[in-house]
Amino acid sequence: MLRFARDAQTKEFLLSGAGQQHVEVTVSKLKRRFNLEVTLKAPKIPYRETIRAKAEAQGKHKKQTGGHGQYGDCWIKVEPLVRGAGFADCAPIGDVALAAALQKLTGADERPDPDEVANLMRPFAPHRSLATCHLWASLRDAA
Repeated sequence: MLRFARDAQTKEFLLSGAGQQHVEVTVSKLKRRFNLEVTLKAPKIPYRETIRAKAEAQGKHKKQTGGHGQYGDCWIKVEPLVRGAGFADCAPIGDVALAAALQKLTGADERPDPDEVANLMRPFAPHRSLATCHLWASLRDAA
């Protein structure tokens, strides 16, 4: 089913169909029959989530299956930034996976300690958050 609508938040006209080819065929018909040029692009996403108060949570993973088992303990703490301050630029300095990725990147024999991680991440400023995601992904992709 082909749908055409206007998004009130982004002020975009949206054409959606059963897939990319469905939309492209429709656009070519509009060009052929009505000499109408249509520009296709990915729709904008109106992000509306805002952290309004401080919060922290803990998640634990325990799995014992006869061998050594698995255990994980993760804490997360979020708090709002000053309005208009932009995004935080941070790196989880004590993160084991980040240290492992930096060890792999630098070719070091041992994992860097938190101070070394901080020094290694300094050149990535002001994009340390994004660099951390890419470093984590490099470990996942190598596995």
